[in-house]
Amino acid sequence: MRESDAALPVLDLIEQRASREGVPVDSRIERGRSHRDALATLLEHERYDTLVVPARTSTSDGFEAADVAWLLENALGEVLVLRPAPAGEPVRGGREAR
Repeated sequence: MRESDAALPVLDLIEQRASREGVPVDSRIERGRSHRDALATLLEHERYDTLVVPARTSTSDGFEAADVAWLLENALGEVLVLRPAPAGEPVRGGREAR
């Protein structure tokens, strides 16, 4: 419950900013035993055009790679995975081939 209480102001801010740009957003918080369990419930009961989820990094919370892979296999609609850029670092092109 603490997690959802902390998330609500963030979701509200996202919806306000998206609304100002004309982007409709309907945020949801789903309870579950795990991220995957909550996502499975959400996918079973909700309709969506695009599902946007955060990716976990060493400096931010979000879905781990295995959960993102599971989601890509199980979600029928469009899935957008966002990963924050490292703070204070310029973003450049892809990795060099090794």
